[in-house]
Amino acid sequence: MVRARVLLHMIVGIQILLGLTALWARIQSADDPQPMPFMVISTVVHTVVGRDSFCRFPCLTVLLCVPPRSQKQGSALATTRAKCPLNEHGPGPRNSRNPAS
Repeated sequence: MVRARVLLHMIVGIQILLGLTALWARIQSADDPQPMPFMVISTVVHTVVGRDSFCRFPCLTVLLCVPPRSQKQGSALATTRAKCPLNEHGPGPRNSRNPAS
């Protein structure tokens, strides 16, 4: 868990440094008649790393910080009412709208 937290902080720090580099490159090439390669490359790298970070951080956070369910807690993904471990008293009452269920 500590290693994952360190990894997430490193990626955020790298992203901040890439943003500052892209900003510095834009300021330096403000008077140039066309975009310079360093400015283009730094901006593209900052954008790509930011996109990847934005897409992966929520998934990593959920996977790393949410504890797994134990078998005793039950499953919300049971396929039928009879298979649901939360239902200890047998199948529940039938649905009044659909008596075949």
